[in-house]
Amino acid sequence: MVHLRVSKRAYATDKLLTLSPKWRSKTTNPTFKIHNSPKSFKNANDPKYILSMFSYPSGNLHIGHLRVYTISDCISRYYRLKNHPVIHPIGWDAFGLPAENAAIDRGISPATWTKSNIGTMTTQMKTFDPAFDWNREIKTCDEDYYKWTQWIFNKLYENGLAYRKMSEINWDPVDKTVLANEQVDSEGKSWRSGAIVEKKMLKQWFFKISDYSERLLNDLNALKEWPDKVKQMQRNWIGQSKGTIIKFPLNKKVNGLNELVTFTSRSETLASVQYLTVGLKHPILTNETELHNLTDDVEGLKNFIKKENGKSIGNKSYNPLLSKDGFLLEKISIQNPLLPNEEYLPVFVSSYVISDYGPGAVMGCPTHDTRDFEFWELNNKKVANKTLKPVSVVPDGDFDIETLELPYVAKQGVITNTNKIEEIRGQNSKQAKKTVDELLTKIDMGHDTTNYKLRDWLISRQRKWGTPIPIIHCDSCGPVLVPESQLPVTLKQQQEETTCKCPKCGSKNAVREKDTMDTFIDSSWYFFRYLDPTNSSQIFDPKKSKKVDVYIGGVEHAILHLLYSRFISKFMKDIGYYTDDSLGEPFEKLITQGMVQGKTLINPDNGRFLKKEEIDSNGKIIATGKQPKIAFEKMSKSKYNGADPLECIEKHGSDATRAHILFQAHVTDALNWEEQKIVGVKKWLNKMINLCENIDIKNAKSYEEYVDSFVFNKESDLDLKFFNKLQKICKSIDASFEDGKSLNTVISNYMILTNDIIESLQSDVSKDLLMNGLIKLIYMTYPVAPNASEECISILSEKFGWGEVAKFWPEAEEPITSSTTSYKILINNKRKNDVILDSEGHKLKDDEIIKILIEKGVIKNGIVYKRLIKTNKIFNFVQ
Repeated sequence: MVHLRVSKRAYATDKLLTLSPKWRSKTTNPTFKIHNSPKSFKNANDPKYILSMFSYPSGNLHIGHLRVYTISDCISRYYRLKNHPVIHPIGWDAFGLPAENAAIDRGISPATWTKSNIGTMTTQMKTFDPAFDWNREIKTCDEDYYKWTQWIFNKLYENGLAYRKMSEINWDPVDKTVLANEQVDSEGKSWRSGAIVEKKMLKQWFFKISDYSERLLNDLNALKEWPDKVKQMQRNWIGQSKGTIIKFPLNKKVNGLNELVTFTSRSETLASVQYLTVGLKHPILTNETELHNLTDDVEGLKNFIKKENGKSIGNKSYNPLLSKDGFLLEKISIQNPLLPNEEYLPVFVSSYVISDYGPGAVMGCPTHDTRDFEFWELNNKKVANKTLKPVSVVPDGDFDIETLELPYVAKQGVITNTNKIEEIRGQNSKQAKKTVDELLTKIDMGHDTTNYKLRDWLISRQRKWGTPIPIIHCDSCGPVLVPESQLPVTLKQQQEETTCKCPKCGSKNAVREKDTMDTFIDSSWYFFRYLDPTNSSQIFDPKKSKKVDVYIGGVEHAILHLLYSRFISKFMKDIGYYTDDSLGEPFEKLITQGMVQGKTLINPDNGRFLKKEEIDSNGKIIATGKQPKIAFEKMSKSKYNGADPLECIEKHGSDATRAHILFQAHVTDALNWEEQKIVGVKKWLNKMINLCENIDIKNAKSYEEYVDSFVFNKESDLDLKFFNKLQKICKSIDASFEDGKSLNTVISNYMILTNDIIESLQSDVSKDLLMNGLIKLIYMTYPVAPNASEECISILSEKFGWGEVAKFWPEAEEPITSSTTSYKILINNKRKNDVILDSEGHKLKDDEIIKILIEKGVIKNGIVYKRLIKTNKIFNFVQ
């Protein structure tokens, strides 16, 4: 019999707090010895790369940080226990506007501010005992890192993928820098300074990510372990459209152009084109000295463009695609390329045309497009000929064309027999589109094509705390790359040198590029540098390149960071550096953890957010005695709903905090932070340690015997039940770690198994089986609560004289089917006892069952009953 002296006293909180300082040096070591068994070394040559998204050194660790790092740490420990070599690095995305602004406010350098924050956060991070590979730590602001960011710029430039051009940008007049569209809020204000964003034309540097549009889109299909919503967000951002390029000849040459080019997905409606519209930034509008060739009302045109541009300033909800305003360029007109004998058609300017999507011009077919129809109704009075052209595509079958409601927008049908393009009459819309495309190709006036919404990556930032762009501007040579041998261009060089030597012609009057790079570039390749962080001669050794097996971070990075990383990764493959994936994709599995939300107290009378000190011990508002409204919202200082993870760790210990974070929600769901509920995981941790302290087994066996060669009674229903449940739990926990998203169920399985072992200790379950289950529980606990796991195995080792033992991951075994079955015995529907019979016991005759039960002493001889009901392992005697 196994005896358990269960203490009525759970360990005090301070007992749990002693575990971290006691075991930290051991549990934070990324390497440890694996138990040498036949299964142990099957994964030794299969490395796993587990990575949480790049850390920004804000200076304070928040619950959101702790959640993502806990997830990555648990998964990395799991794979280490399975004997995989594991890469689990940490580093700092250290450049950027927030650090620069904070430093300016404090009158110190960004480098000093950033270094201080990194030191603070490193200390904070170590309080929850992660097993990071600190020897791989990188900082993007270090010269030996941004040298290679500049090297990437050079390689892109050399391959025709980096260029400079004039571009309209979002300009923050306070921070004096370019902002991406995502950095402008719904009111048209800067996300940092709060200033109303201005539009400016500046010479800016771009990366030609658009050249990779097709690969970036198509290769999403290969990312089987990415969330569908993330892939769909990227598909929408890349925005593929298949259609036709059509050239419309102009009545005269304007601004160097003899024709206007459009893109359409419905070339079969070409005969119904009524007008053409160009966007506000179309090439025919960019030269102000040529505007008089477009219209007599040049000032009116300029004012129209200014007015339309101004609508989006301070009003991000404004959608230019819904605009119906147009300005007629009465001095120019276009000709239908397949109907050269038809009249010329008018040209308008409108903001509903996206200037940088495709050619920046669209053909208007009012009878086939709702927006075109609305635009024509509003603007056709500016044109002499107001008659609508006839419908081109009609329903298949008998109909009266006069009854067709305009616009007729159905995309399927047949071409009318009166259509002016004779070759497509009677064809269905699909056939007609193909015919039109062929006709246009034959006369070199168009062709089928694919367009993408994805715009080139604007990388210029007018700030000082960022990677300097490695370009020198020479009056004779123009922009010249800084040679690789002269990299890095340091921040000091960029900011302090007034002139420098041109690498191409030797002129000493050249100047360095003053812009720095978008910090998304720093984070678009950092995962490669982790693999070879001290290499001074290469960005990294191609032989060390490795795909990230599990990448963990917020869904807010679903588009830009992940898209840019995929682009740079594919480029690195193209130039021969990245070799671990045939498509050049950097991340195998993507886990997007949900946001951590704080408990928010709201005054029901006025909606004001309440501080904790405004609430009494009964949970009511002190001032009014009313019950506050409670909601869970994104943590912020203004809502008084923030939580300090360091305080939680200090009060409850790192193991309990880690387990609580995982237990409260599915990884991908929002986590409503309620610290008081941590008592559940603390109770479990105390119970598990208490179990190890109080278990008492006489003639205990060696560690190896309990792990590798334990025996139990396979004829015992109790043993089989425990064994099979143990395997089920092992399998479930293993699957949860492999999946990486349902780690909350891991904690519940820990609790179930702990309780099962305690209950079974009071029964006749085999001692070897129970000890095997306990040891497996301890090691399955290690990824989440490493200190408690070390404490438990240490207690058992000391108690049973095992000495230092090696770790392992419990592999689930196949369940064992019993040759017997336990039947419940009921008399008048009330349970009296159980009896174990052959599995075919339900086939016995009634008198045979009575005889066996009397012999076993389960029922008394001479029982009188009306009938015996046999159902599903139950014998019910009805008297």
